[in-house]
Order: sequence, then C-alpha cells, then structure tokens
Amino acid sequence: MDRKSMAALALALVLSTSVLASAALAASAESGAAAETPAGETQSGQRHGKPDRKPSVAEPENAVGKDAAKAKALADAGVTEEQAGKVTSRVSKLDDGTVIYKVSFTYDGQRYSYQINAVSGDVIAKNTAAAADSAGKTRGQGKPGGRQTVAEPENAVGKDAAKAKALADAGVTEEQAGKVKARVSQLEDGTVIYKVHFSYNGQRYSYRIDAVSGDIVNKTVEPVTEDAAATV
Repeated sequence: MDRKSMAALALALVLSTSVLASAALAASAESGAAAETPAGETQSGQRHGKPDRKPSVAEPENAVGKDAAKAKALADAGVTEEQAGKVTSRVSKLDDGTVIYKVSFTYDGQRYSYQINAVSGDVIAKNTAAAADSAGKTRGQGKPGGRQTVAEPENAVGKDAAKAKALADAGVTEEQAGKVKARVSQLEDGTVIYKVHFSYNGQRYSYRIDAVSGDIVNKTVEPVTEDAAATV
C-alpha cells in the first residue's frame, strides 16, 4: 500500500471516530435531560392526569361592571359601603349560560350573598344568613389549610337527622338529591349548627340546622352555578 492510500485510510478512521464520539455525547445529553424531568411530568411542568384549572368566566362587553353590581347589592340590603367594609365581587356563570356577579359582604352579624345579572344588573338571587364564626376569622386558625373544628354537643341530633330535616323541608328525597353534605359549624352567638347542602333540579339548597333542637335556623335556594363550591 502506497503512502497516499495509507494517509486516506488514516483520515477515514479519524473521521469515523469523531462521528461516533459526537453521537455518544448527544445520547448522553438526552438521557440526562430525561432524568431531570420528574416522572409523570412534562418538561413544561404540567403533570399528566391533572386537569387544567377551570377557565375564568369573561365579562360580557356590555356588562354593568363589578362596582355597579356591588352598589346594587348594597342598596338592596340597605347597607352602605362604609358599614359593609370589605365587599367582594367575582364573575360566574349559571348553568343556562347567564353570566352573573357574585357579591358578598357582612354587616351587623349577617352574611349577605347576591347574584347579580352581569348585563341587566338585576338581582337574580340573594341570601341573608347569620355569619358563622369562621366567616370573621382566618380559616383554619391553628390548623393550616383547613377550617376550625367545631365539636358536636353531647345532646346533638346528629348529621343524619339534620340531613333528613333539610330534605323533608325541601320536599326532596335522598335519592333525588344524590350527594347530601353536612358539617358542624358555629354561629357568632355560640349556637352550634349543621350546614347541610345538596342540589336538585338545577337548584342549590343550603340549610343551617340547630345541632341540639334540630330546628331550621336558615335556608336558601338559588340556581346552581358552574363553580358552585364542592365543599361545605
């Protein structure tokens, strides 16, 4: 073999070795990137199997606005903004597609909740109930991330009896209501109650039952909204 042939062969070997080394480095880099990404999670940070949060409801172009909705609710309740203090308003949507404002505030021991049509500004539903202790305090005080725990009195009627009382008053059977929730809470005057919630025929039923007497302290019926709270 002459010198030119030997030189060509040596050059070919060098080039082949360089290509193999580059491929090995690329494969190593991809393997390292995959190892840094937690299992079940894409590189964008989204975990598989977890649905995205429910998209926010957009206000219609001809909406009256949150401030007008607050003013409407306050006027209906006969409460000034100074008396109410913090007034919250957020956009929501009913099952029939109607966009509303949910307006809430507390005054003189009462919790006011309004549903205002976002376009007409009319009051669709309203509820006034005694403000529970947890409404005026930090949720879950002493228990991060949760509600305050209220103990049932020894002579309490029990959650099942409270559920039965609410269903009977609403004229709805347990089969019709499906999931009926009840939890123990407490009013500002110290009265221990059961909060009972269920939905039927497009309506959301909310009851407050005296834990000892079993009497209905307060009730409200309003249209079910898309973002109705899952917890009670």
